[in-house]
Amino acid sequence: MLPEKENKMKELLCALLEHQRQGLSTVMVSVTASSGSVPRGAGARMLVGSGGRICGTIGGGAVEYEAEKFAVNCLEQKCSGIRPFCLAPNKTADIGMVCGGDVNVCFQFIDPEDREAKEAALSALDCLNANCRCWMITVRNSLKGIRWLTICEEQKLKELLAELLPDIGECERARCLDRRFLGFTGEDQSVYVERLCDGSRVYIFGAGHVARELVPLLTHLGFACVVTDDRESFADPAYFPAEAQVLKVDFEKLSDTVQVMDGDYAVIMTRGHQYDTRVQAHLLRTNAAYIGVMGSRKKKAAVREALKKEGFTDADLDRIKTPVGLAIRAETPEEIAVSIAAELIMVRRDNADSLVQKPLAGESGGDQR
Repeated sequence: MLPEKENKMKELLCALLEHQRQGLSTVMVSVTASSGSVPRGAGARMLVGSGGRICGTIGGGAVEYEAEKFAVNCLEQKCSGIRPFCLAPNKTADIGMVCGGDVNVCFQFIDPEDREAKEAALSALDCLNANCRCWMITVRNSLKGIRWLTICEEQKLKELLAELLPDIGECERARCLDRRFLGFTGEDQSVYVERLCDGSRVYIFGAGHVARELVPLLTHLGFACVVTDDRESFADPAYFPAEAQVLKVDFEKLSDTVQVMDGDYAVIMTRGHQYDTRVQAHLLRTNAAYIGVMGSRKKKAAVREALKKEGFTDADLDRIKTPVGLAIRAETPEEIAVSIAAELIMVRRDNADSLVQKPLAGESGGDQR
């Protein structure tokens, strides 16, 4: 799940738990498959109560309006179901739109006494708050209805999928670890796996003026930020949002204090090219998803030459984006922060490989059970 969606998911889960605490039933409405041009793809969610939509969205417009009505009906009948929506005119399940796509929407009735749903929501919140990898699994069984649970460990996810999907190959099941959303369907059972949180972070090396503008913006966008500097007066949490982690480091010995993991992002803006060189050398030995450096093309050439002397190849160095940020002619720290944030949004969109699915077999009639 993308960072801004993580924040929305927290809101939705908290609302669900609060309604359970008050003894109120809800319906979790989730897009489980999509094809063609649609407002929102697989993984979009909203929570519906007796008065209609509580929070979240599946794209607005006619789809959300019809889905909200159907969810209220599920609530009244205390049932769950799957319903397709056709966004092309003059077709089965046509709802009067002209987008040209199709979506399948899952409606899960959640009773206030549903302990499994409560445990899944609490577990998901814990993982999201800690920025830990976790997956939400929705299981639709022709006999047992719809249920969902949260898994926070890769091995447990593999074991559960092996149990639920014995006919699916191990390699196919393993794709769930990295894909944002995958769906598997069978005659009697459908399983949808969504990665709620990938645990990625943005590491900012250098805590100067641009960093002080950038980190609040990234935090607002849902990125988990780690700010580093080798100067104690700059590595001060008072300059940054409470959600950000701030570290005083030695740029010559980053491996002692910083662990950049697969999928993490890095933005380098130290006070000198000698420090930039050391940080880039460290990051090139990691599998960071993105490495961006603030600075001129002249600075880029000098650092590149120094890194080549250390044995890095052109292919290695091509991983580094200098200057960092989108080319919007930014000049002030505030403008530069916007350009960097925009580029990080673009990168995470490119990396979020959601699976687009066709309407599922046996789900053309909006069945309820």
